[in-house]
Amino acid sequence: MNFLPLKKISKMVMLTMVVVLLFGTKGFADTKQIVRPSGFGEAGVRALGMGEACVAVSDDADGVFWNPAGLSFMQDDKRYVDIMLKANERESSTYDSICLAGPVYTEVKKAEFSIQDYLESNLKAPVFGKKLNYHYGAGAIFIDTYGGAEIHNYFFGIGKKIDQIKGLSIGTKLRISDYKNYMNDKNQVEDFVETSFGLGAQYEMNKYLRVGLMMDNLVKDSTYPLPPVVTFGVAIYLGEGTVLALDGFNLVDDKNEVGSAEFRAGIEKKFLDDAFTIRMGTKNGNLNLGFDVKFTPDFHIGYAFMGDYDTDIQQHFVSGSIRF
Repeated sequence: MNFLPLKKISKMVMLTMVVVLLFGTKGFADTKQIVRPSGFGEAGVRALGMGEACVAVSDDADGVFWNPAGLSFMQDDKRYVDIMLKANERESSTYDSICLAGPVYTEVKKAEFSIQDYLESNLKAPVFGKKLNYHYGAGAIFIDTYGGAEIHNYFFGIGKKIDQIKGLSIGTKLRISDYKNYMNDKNQVEDFVETSFGLGAQYEMNKYLRVGLMMDNLVKDSTYPLPPVVTFGVAIYLGEGTVLALDGFNLVDDKNEVGSAEFRAGIEKKFLDDAFTIRMGTKNGNLNLGFDVKFTPDFHIGYAFMGDYDTDIQQHFVSGSIRF
């Protein structure tokens, strides 16, 4: 693959990321994040290793958490399963997730067929064929704190390519959150359920550039304020196996009711025919790292490190992914 002229500026981009890592972006997010549910963002070691800059690159099962439009970029004939576990300090808190995604086909009548189709169908004319309709995703995030709150989030998403506009995909996401032993701002413990609905989109402009947009909480039912959250992202494919992702999170919530705005950036590089992948990212100055090892084409083991700036606790996550 030929490189873009961006190859010449990629060093500047990397330098910018290093500066952000070293000095942070306090002017961009100068208040402490109070996102509900409390935790470390969404899920998936790829996203966490890239500083949660995932809105334009969510093209696996974890897309149901970040941007369901990315589900439509998965391999059509494969189903994906991903399990992630928080690997450290589990005696005090857990942050685990599981997700499943796959294609949904519809039968369409064939207007014509080839000799090969004829022979493979035991000399019977094939009447119906398969057409990809959309990709689905279902996932859950389980947050438990020792002697404290239990927050279980359930996600359901659909991603579909728009045939009339090449490169465009749209998606919908439903989130249902079940809170138990939640301590509110009046120091009262309560249980409640919160639901929200959002829309996402990804547009692949060419083989070098993809943009993403996610709008959460467009429709919601919640005990507490839950304003719309808009995240815009860009994915720049610098070369074979190298992608740079940049996200602006929570761009419209000027009251910071679900946390302050964030700048997120991450880079991913694949080696040895995609057998080994390394990642680095930042979220407002914290350092994120990760890697992925492909043992077989359909079985991956991943790891992510997050130096969480909100709690000053270093977190480690491991995951296993299979395709079938």
